[in-house]
Amino acid sequence: MRPVSLLLIFAMMLAAQLRQGIQKRDLILAPNEVDYQSEVKLPRGYAVIIGVSNYANLPAAAQLKFAESDARSVYQTVISREGGQIEPENVRTLFGKQATRANIAKLLEEWLPSVAKEEDRVIVFFAGHGFVYEGKGYLAPTDFTVERTAETGYDMLRLGDVLANKVKARNKILLTDACHSAKILPGISSKQINDQFKNLPGTFFTLASSREAESSFEDPNLAGGSGVFAYFLVQGWKGQADVEPEDGIVSADELVQYVRSQVRQYVKARGLTQNPQESGNFPADLALGFIPQRREKVKANATPPKVGTVIVTTNLEDVEVYVDGSRIGKVGADKKLVIPGLSSGEHEIRGDRQGYDPAQRQVTVRPGQEITVDLRIQFQRRIGDAAREEFKAGQAIYARRKSTSDLDRAVTNFNKALKLEPKYSEAAEYLCLTYQILGKTNEAVKACKKAVELTPDGTEFRTYYASVLTEMGDSSESIRQLNAVLERDPKSAEAHVMLADAYLFAHDFPQSEAAASRALELNPRDARAFLFRADARRFQQRYAEAIGDYLTYLRINDFKPPVNEVLAYYLIGTGFSKRNVGQKRVHEIQQWSAWFGICDCARGMDEYPKAISACDRALRIDNKDAGTYFLLGKTYTEWFDQRNSRDSLLKAEEKFEAALRLNPHFEFAGEAKRQLTMIREFKAVVR
Repeated sequence: MRPVSLLLIFAMMLAAQLRQGIQKRDLILAPNEVDYQSEVKLPRGYAVIIGVSNYANLPAAAQLKFAESDARSVYQTVISREGGQIEPENVRTLFGKQATRANIAKLLEEWLPSVAKEEDRVIVFFAGHGFVYEGKGYLAPTDFTVERTAETGYDMLRLGDVLANKVKARNKILLTDACHSAKILPGISSKQINDQFKNLPGTFFTLASSREAESSFEDPNLAGGSGVFAYFLVQGWKGQADVEPEDGIVSADELVQYVRSQVRQYVKARGLTQNPQESGNFPADLALGFIPQRREKVKANATPPKVGTVIVTTNLEDVEVYVDGSRIGKVGADKKLVIPGLSSGEHEIRGDRQGYDPAQRQVTVRPGQEITVDLRIQFQRRIGDAAREEFKAGQAIYARRKSTSDLDRAVTNFNKALKLEPKYSEAAEYLCLTYQILGKTNEAVKACKKAVELTPDGTEFRTYYASVLTEMGDSSESIRQLNAVLERDPKSAEAHVMLADAYLFAHDFPQSEAAASRALELNPRDARAFLFRADARRFQQRYAEAIGDYLTYLRINDFKPPVNEVLAYYLIGTGFSKRNVGQKRVHEIQQWSAWFGICDCARGMDEYPKAISACDRALRIDNKDAGTYFLLGKTYTEWFDQRNSRDSLLKAEEKFEAALRLNPHFEFAGEAKRQLTMIREFKAVVR
């Protein structure tokens, strides 16, 4: 176990009055005082999550191991429905090379103050290095240089001023995990770094990972590798800190008590010292998260605020371990997965490996004790002959389908297979696909969800499920599912492509661009990634870059519909409904989208002939799209403003009329009508 040079975590949150009345800091509600029937609702949240492990301008000894993975774990917790419950589109992330000083400043000083209101919750998380120079503290972005600390670091006092005076949330929480590596800046101590946070505004609630000159530690054996402070922060936030009272709500007081005690005990058992410390003003019931399932579970009997440890072993490699349905990590044969800090009482420990029946144990965790759970994965998942025959029959119909009635018959077969074998994940997968093609999205989502639950470690179908969620408009849950895929397989190019699409739907264009760029790093020939990145850049008004991506998409797109598809990813993914359309049509829609995008970009650059040419190309593919005619009308109107040509005015009138004729109620119908009124007034005076 080695010291981390710096893991710095910031989180600010607005308190919701989740329990009746205002409580003093030292007042703890007894279990029988909790009103379990009252509705709990966390206010809207916003977050900035930053993690930097590798620094281009620092020596090898200064590189961090788990800063980025810790930041990703916090991100997963923040957006999860069992934790922070913040919508993914309200979260901005900067990992690795993205976390430049300029990008950090833009998010903290521009984006966050522009979106967060007084009644909202706000979280800011930073994991990376920190330094002190000439008495001032700095966070270290990925482009940090020691020789230019003041210019390349992010001033901590500046951060304090931003959070205190620009971000309008009433209550703010600052969580810091800070220590110093003498190999980088000799003469600077951990105490000097920690002291910087004492100078921040007193309106912050601060939880520091260590006291004075103590170090923060990371452990490669803790849940597959983690900072000790970050691990217990995440586990506490997910519900393990919910002990006094145990009501499904994780309060600031509960998180402080949990993290402080668990970090201290964990490192003490290894001959080390680390004592998290808190300061600042905050209400005792400041709510950080809400776990509805836990609230239901403990209505009858709240457990005492004591914890124990579970040690998981297994007989196979790559077994995913879940505690009460929450993924902890992977364990293999002849290895141990240590899960400390579990609240006392009953817990479900489950091990999953694809193709096998899961191993599941109910264990009773007792305060201060360790219990070893051996998850024996023994039985390959076997499907009875009758269910298999029903599945094969449905699969054959699905493959040669020619009509809706064919698909209806396939649905019948797949449902019969599932009735015979409720754990038949392949039948659930095909049922999802078939319902989706039939346009029965609600049924498709239910089948997809069942398939994912049956094979939680399967990444391929979870990716498809996410794409279905995107198409039906639930981009938030799609992003959650795709991040679950990337947690298991960080190098899944397909998941990054679908994530780019989901962020487009959520109007989070920087995140969409970042996901598409990562997909292209993994697969430089993925045409869809160029298309999605082009859209993301266009919406950020970076028109020249967007046009380059659109043209690359059109050049490399070699779409060839497979004869027998298994997972039809190509049916989802450009922001247009593709239910009930053939594969060739999907290809045409994507081409249309590229030419439409080029038209819009050229118009934004005042290159009107190029814009008109691109829109005309789009109309050759789809001559019934009102939006394209509207865009052409706008283009001709602006070109008229530039050259005062009657011909441009008449062309604009023609295009607006065509748009309204095709769809009198489309999104921009009102603007089209206003433009037509003005054009008809101008025609009389323009020659």
